[in-house]
Amino acid sequence: MPNIRGTKSNILTFEQKKEMVSDFLDNHYSFVKLSKKYKISYSAVRKNIKNWQILGDEALKSKTGKGNKGNFNKLIENKNNENHLLKEEILKLRNRLKEVDPEYSY
Repeated sequence: MPNIRGTKSNILTFEQKKEMVSDFLDNHYSFVKLSKKYKISYSAVRKNIKNWQILGDEALKSKTGKGNKGNFNKLIENKNNENHLLKEEILKLRNRLKEVDPEYSY
């Protein structure tokens, strides 16, 4: 049995990670309760939940191992694309603000 506080931990499948996120959202489980339920560290639970909140289900897919070579690259591409879209939106909003208030400077 894995040690909850040690260096060994369970490796969760994609489905288990989705269930963990569901427990967090629907049942309002704390990170501590989830770490005990799934026998993984608190930090692993927190990382999975926070990444899911930012990137959705794509963040829960394994990014290690021979069969998953492309998953990490897809994750990075998604983050870069999201950052690009946000920067474009900021520029649009600044230009709009300049039209409304010509004295605005950034």
